[in-house]
Parts: sequence; structure tokens; C-alpha cells
Amino acid sequence: MISETFNHMIYKVGFVHSDPHPGNLFVRPKVNKDGSKDLEIVLLDHGIYTDLKDDVRLSYTKLWRGLLTQDEKKIRDASKELGADFYELFSSMIVGRKYEDIMDPEQAYKTKSRLGEKQDKESHDAIQQYAVYYHKDIVEILDQIKRELLLLLKTNNYLRAIDKRLGNPNNTYNIINNVTWKVYCQEIAKLSTWDYYRELGHYFVLKMYFAFYIIKIKIQSLFGIKASPEELQDFDLDYN
Repeated sequence: MISETFNHMIYKVGFVHSDPHPGNLFVRPKVNKDGSKDLEIVLLDHGIYTDLKDDVRLSYTKLWRGLLTQDEKKIRDASKELGADFYELFSSMIVGRKYEDIMDPEQAYKTKSRLGEKQDKESHDAIQQYAVYYHKDIVEILDQIKRELLLLLKTNNYLRAIDKRLGNPNNTYNIINNVTWKVYCQEIAKLSTWDYYRELGHYFVLKMYFAFYIIKIKIQSLFGIKASPEELQDFDLDYN
């Protein structure tokens, strides 16, 4: 629910609440008009927020379509539109992973494996060394990019921390895939028939990958088969 709320605001609405720590999130019961019960998220403390201009919102959406589908042209074009000429390093700053990891063809549909934060100390140390090595270039990129993106980067870091604390029960990248596809298709793309179906194919392949493995893990759990760490690494689901 938290990921859905914030990703809808960022990609669809263009509003960035830049201080989404647990103290600013409140969940309360809600009764719908038909009498059904639900939950709703209330966001507190709007002292740090920004509105994304449409061109920034749409370019950021395009960037994430490129990251999800490993489309280097989209990544390069969107990065330039956002003010970053060094698209490889800019992508690493957005995701928190090396560009080689992001574009690893063997992990194409394992989005959390190539885009999510690695938890082991060796990987953590490696990304720190990477940041130190490219320190000057990172500072230059931060100076060049659209100002709104600075708060967006801060928000991304908070959301990663929330996902980590909650165990990320829903795959965040599945949510990003859904919302960015809708925005891309409705507001950005002026595609030929072939390009449209190619992009649609990317969207559905990702969606089917997520759905297949979730169903597989659920079926295994019904028969008492414990899912392996490798099966769970992209989902963090508690099916044992």
C-alpha cells in the first residue's frame, strides 16, 4: 500500500512527499460508501515536498521504463532530458547499484536482484568504493540535474528503508512497472504499432514473471515445501 501510494503520487500525479519516514505515515480504518471496510494511508508533515513539472515527471517515468526493460536508449535520452549527460553514473545514483548490475542480461527479469539494494557487507563496501571513485562526477551530476530530482532522490532512499523494514511484502518493481507503463502509454509514447507491442510485451513479461513465481511459491507452501532463498530474493515473501 505504501509503495502504491508513493509511486502513484510520483509518476501519475507529480507530487513528491520528501520526508516519508515512519513517523509521518499513519494508517487508519476507512468505511467505503458501499459499507465495506478498508484501510487508508494518511501522510503527515508536508514541510518538505515538491511538485514535479510534467516534463520532469514524464522523463523520470521514461527513465524507469528504461531501467526496468534494460533499454539503454531510453535511459540515455531520459537522463539527458533530466540534465544528466553521464547516464550510466546517473542511473547508478538513482538505483544505488553499478550500471553493470542494472544492465546484466542474465538478471533481465529479476528486477530486485539487479535494481534492489544488496544487503551483504561486501556489496555495501563495493558501492561505497564506487561512490568515492566517482565522487567528482557525482557532484557534477547533482549540480546539473533538475532541482526537483534532489528531493526525489531523498524520497527514494526513505522508501527503500521502509521497504526493508517491512520486508517488502509486495515487489516494489512490480508496482513501478504497472504505474510507469500506464503513464508511458497514455502520456509519453507516440509509437508505431510495432514499437507499441514491443513495449507492451516488456510490460507483460515482467508482470507474468512476478505472477508466476508468486503462484509457484504459494503452491509450494501448500504442500509444505519451503521456498529457497534464491526463490525469495526477488520477492521477500514469507511463504515457508
